[in-house]
Amino acid sequence: MVNRVELAMVSHAEPFWQENSGKIKLGGIFVFALSFAAFSIILFNYSLPAQALSETKWASSLITGTCTNPTNAYGATNSTWAGDVNVNVSCTDRYAMEDTSGPLESTQTINVIARKGSQSGNPTLAINLYENGSLVQAIVGATSITSTTGQTVSGTFNASAISDASLVEIEIVVVGAGGSPSARNSAQFDSIEWAVSYNNPLTIAATGTQTAQVEQGSTANYAGGTFRLSVATGSASVTSIAISENDATFAAATYLTNATLKYDLDTTSADGYNCSDQTYAAGDLTFQAISGASFSAEKQTFTNAGVTVSTTQTFCGYLVFDLGSGAPAGDTIEFEITANADVVSSYIETGAPAAISGSTTITAPTGGTNTVAISTLGTQNSPITIPNPDQYFGGVFVIKRTSGSATSLTNVTVSNTGTTNAQFSLTNVKLIFDIDSIAPYDCASVSKDGDETQFGLTLAGFDQTQRATFTALSAPTISGTQTFCGYLIADVVDKGTLDIKFDLRTGKRSSGATSIILQLDNDPRQMRTITIFSEGGIAISE
Repeated sequence: MVNRVELAMVSHAEPFWQENSGKIKLGGIFVFALSFAAFSIILFNYSLPAQALSETKWASSLITGTCTNPTNAYGATNSTWAGDVNVNVSCTDRYAMEDTSGPLESTQTINVIARKGSQSGNPTLAINLYENGSLVQAIVGATSITSTTGQTVSGTFNASAISDASLVEIEIVVVGAGGSPSARNSAQFDSIEWAVSYNNPLTIAATGTQTAQVEQGSTANYAGGTFRLSVATGSASVTSIAISENDATFAAATYLTNATLKYDLDTTSADGYNCSDQTYAAGDLTFQAISGASFSAEKQTFTNAGVTVSTTQTFCGYLVFDLGSGAPAGDTIEFEITANADVVSSYIETGAPAAISGSTTITAPTGGTNTVAISTLGTQNSPITIPNPDQYFGGVFVIKRTSGSATSLTNVTVSNTGTTNAQFSLTNVKLIFDIDSIAPYDCASVSKDGDETQFGLTLAGFDQTQRATFTALSAPTISGTQTFCGYLIADVVDKGTLDIKFDLRTGKRSSGATSIILQLDNDPRQMRTITIFSEGGIAISE
């Protein structure tokens, strides 16, 4: 068998070690000095430019008609065509249009992509406006189709001509071209587009400032500020709101749970229905409460059967959440509604991104202590042959700040708890390290790859108590977002460096190892144990 080297990390209070499949157990005692830094938060407020309040709707179903392949005109332009070409054929189709998302602006536009066949005659295409089966008006009169690849036939109508936008229908009238066989033609159409213009959206906004600090392991935390939804005309039903956490270093999906969206309805005209007179209270209405894990992919979507927002009733939303005890102290949390599509209502939405000012800093519990967790990661190398210079023993020392402010790591002591006498078996002992600054800061994102930093000086070896104490020359900082990942390196020596001494007068062993396990020629099948007795006798065994 080969010699085992077993190392363990011990804390001031009690031994710390962890079993694994390797032959080396690693650990250390650490002493650290706290260092605190003052910081300030600078807030930026800005206004978004006005957005174009428009949306594209398409033909969605055929109501009645005689044109060939009428379903080819459904949806966006895709080079599939309804109707015929190169024949003297006339036809008429009437289509229902996709529903709009709010009050209409006065001028509405209809666009139809059409083409003719390769023969010389030019067919015509006209567009008519219907509402619920009744003709309202002509949008475009008979227009000559002259392109064989596609041309746009476009016209407008005034929204005041209809009473219900959800009942709008568009009729396409194609008249074929006759004459000689080489002149006969008809028109095909690819898509029917309604370029909808709105006179008022549902406006998304964020007001107020986030709560300055929340403690690790705390529950029912109000994020601070308000997410506001309002309209200037009519009323809209809000059915879905998605809130994002957008701090790049914080893992909301890991540390935020039980997220709840609470709300008030501001019906006070004195403040212009702007939520300024509304404040969060635990008893506020609940839009939706999420039990357990929250913020998948750093976003949480809340749904509801429908909350009405009108000119005299503004939605004032408040985010509430639980924060895990393992959340990194010193990290920050930032909330926003990122995109207009993150709010779903019966209107078109505008105003996003809408971010509550400031950020929330994670702190240790009030009155608590600053703590550091010590653990190991990975498996350790086994067996280890001798001699073997610059041997990496495998595994990682993980020293992670779990609460409190950032601190400097100044000392680490590694202890041997195995059967080998590390004082004689290990020389040129080094502790090298990486800093893991990628969430969740557990050293899984780093590895020993040659670009590590050395912690302290190289030691000649372990001392008589089987310990190697490293003192940092430039102490690294560990914090909630900076974890120390340490790797132990040493020379494993052969029999020529084991310092076995005999008294010249008595011939007895005066110092050195009692039993030495050697592996010959790096061949695991040729291993011997040499036992040197204090009286000077030597025994060699398998």
